[in-house]
Amino acid sequence: MMELPYKEVPFSIDGHDLVLKTIKGNEDFRHPIFMISGVRTANDVMRGEETQLTGCLHSDDEEDQIFIFPGTHSKHVKVNNGRAVDFATYMTGEFFELLSQKSILSNNVEADNNLLSTNLKSFETGVTDSSDSHILHTAFLVRTNQLFGKFSKPENYNYLSGLLIGTELQQLIKKDIPLTLVSSKKLEQSYSAALSILGLKFKVQNSEEALIRGQYRILEYNK
Repeated sequence: MMELPYKEVPFSIDGHDLVLKTIKGNEDFRHPIFMISGVRTANDVMRGEETQLTGCLHSDDEEDQIFIFPGTHSKHVKVNNGRAVDFATYMTGEFFELLSQKSILSNNVEADNNLLSTNLKSFETGVTDSSDSHILHTAFLVRTNQLFGKFSKPENYNYLSGLLIGTELQQLIKKDIPLTLVSSKKLEQSYSAALSILGLKFKVQNSEEALIRGQYRILEYNK
């Protein structure tokens, strides 16, 4: 185990000023190991997304951009002139798991992976409802949707997903700024749908590819 200090924002998105620790190879393991620290603001942290950001394809002509990293703890990273200047964490994935598996709502949903083919309508309704009412109220609609026969359990599953993702993305509606979604294929489908429903224009980059590029770039800077 090794603990490294967090790099404080701002940091260059080319990765050259991230906190890095090199462990030289030895007889037991001849390959060097590069430990990359996470990043912090005054009240937030991220670990891993900074490497993915380094591997993203950036638009040099954009002064301000926001990169969206969906996940258990989604990150929205603001970039200005080639430097990450701020970010915010949204517990979207964790809240979805808690509500769908460990709350009273768990009896009203059923896991479904066919968003675009069968249950896009209920997902769209969830995203739209996230704009019109408070999440502490709309979350309870998952129960009444099924109780009153409005949605089936798989449809309700996607309704809840739409509610939470829509809530996460609400603040972006007010910002006239280029957006890039950096996501795995699994989450790209739902986040792309939600962004489109909210009328937001965005680009998409694959998070796995960005991670590999980022690791390579950081390695190149530290040879």
